[in-house]
Amino acid sequence: MQNTVKQRLTDFLKFKQINQSEFATKLGMSKAWFTNLKNGLNSETMSKLMELYPELNVNYILYGQGDMIIRGKGDNKTKPYFNELPCTCGMVMQYRDIPSVESVGTISVPFDNGAEFFFPATGVSMLPTIKEGMVVGVRHVDRYETTSADRMYLLITKDGERMIKRIVEYDKEKETLTLKSDNPDFPCSKLPTALVQDVYKVVVCFEVKTL
Repeated sequence: MQNTVKQRLTDFLKFKQINQSEFATKLGMSKAWFTNLKNGLNSETMSKLMELYPELNVNYILYGQGDMIIRGKGDNKTKPYFNELPCTCGMVMQYRDIPSVESVGTISVPFDNGAEFFFPATGVSMLPTIKEGMVVGVRHVDRYETTSADRMYLLITKDGERMIKRIVEYDKEKETLTLKSDNPDFPCSKLPTALVQDVYKVVVCFEVKTL
């Protein structure tokens, strides 16, 4: 494929793990905007792009010059940390949505991979990938088509459950999600999509050790 503005943007979206329709929506465009992109970006779109992603090198996008990411800029922004709102690697009752709880503060993580919020993890169903006490960073996804079986998701249900699972199947006809744990002791389960209030992709996780 030719080294065009569209291709370089495609590479950036892969790096940030953002789907094209989500990207277009954030820019205030229609979901088909990226697919139909042929020419360069106008000044208004570029301004919005740099506002959303200050770590992105303008010269790289426009002319293919330099590195894609400006290190140290935008990749260590502080993000809300919800110490009292754990993501369970199991099935326990928690809050219905993130905005209903105030964060205890913020956290700054280099290369946070576009995480919007950070939470402590609890439970054992995602072992060995996520251990008790690890911190996970999540980013909102807008629809089930954006899910991928090789990634983990935080699901928030209307009856108050919060869980981290892999979505291995989205059955549109039966309107169910098939959820899988990494711990083989936990069987797969099905969740009706009518019960799902929100879905976030787990984009980063790390272990915190106190001395």
